[in-house]
Amino acid sequence: LEVSAIDSAYRGADLIGTEQKLQARELLRHFAKLRLQTTQAAKEADMDAVVEMIRESERIHDMLWALAEGAMEGAGDHEDTGIFAQSVLAMINAHDARLQAALFNRISPVIWLTLFFMALLSMIVMGYQAGLTGTRSTLATFTLAITFSAVMTLITDLDRPNMSLFEMNQQLMVELESRMEGNESWSPGAHKR
Repeated sequence: LEVSAIDSAYRGADLIGTEQKLQARELLRHFAKLRLQTTQAAKEADMDAVVEMIRESERIHDMLWALAEGAMEGAGDHEDTGIFAQSVLAMINAHDARLQAALFNRISPVIWLTLFFMALLSMIVMGYQAGLTGTRSTLATFTLAITFSAVMTLITDLDRPNMSLFEMNQQLMVELESRMEGNESWSPGAHKR
């Protein structure tokens, strides 16, 4: 979603004034590079750098929006500057949604307590059943323990902003940044994979 918004804004910059176009494209190239650096800093758990890069991203959003407003105020009859403004808004919305999901949407403590309670209760019931029958199934015990451990590990990993087991594929952002830096021609649908 964010890659498409950046791509649209980069293309939409063609519809605004020449001076604004050059400035907007430079800001968009810097933003794409910054997004890749932010992802790398998050992988390395350098949260101070991540916070600073997020602030820089938001400053770039403000500058892009100021360009969009300026272009709309001085728009001529043949320029459709609204496309650029809509793309900048889409970029901002995608950025906000990503931050919300990564930093603020945490799993509720009630859900964590319920998961731990269910795991504990299952182990107690297994122990009680083994005491009643006088036999204990090693396979069933290990299977249950491994299953609960795996589920809790996966949920914990998904709940953290900087996940270690699951990584978002950044290839589209890399390709977009590369095209923007190299001034390569844009082919329709090249960014949709």
